[in-house]
Amino acid sequence: MLHRDNLGDKLDVTLTVSSPKTHAQEPGDYGMKPGHGTFLVVTVTGQVAAGGEGSYHLNPFNFGFVGSDGTVYDIAFASFPNNLDAVDMAAGQKRSSTCRRRVKMTPCRRPG
Repeated sequence: MLHRDNLGDKLDVTLTVSSPKTHAQEPGDYGMKPGHGTFLVVTVTGQVAAGGEGSYHLNPFNFGFVGSDGTVYDIAFASFPNNLDAVDMAAGQKRSSTCRRRVKMTPCRRPG
């Protein structure tokens, strides 16, 4: 679970980020390559608990990825299956979609 927000007394929202995958190019007809780096695609699930009032705005621009060196990566404008679109979620609703970023991957080193 990425985090859990209690938005006042009106909504209880849980956001979960899972299933990270990297891609050398976008799937489909265009097959755009990410330039300097790779595409990082994660599954984002938003769930609003039942019984609340109002709505929660789930949006791909709400998410950013921070590399181990502190670099912040913004949204990648590429087409992947089940892209996360901006949506208002009411109490009791759940939405799961993919969110993607263009990132520069660095090799991992084992300590010692």
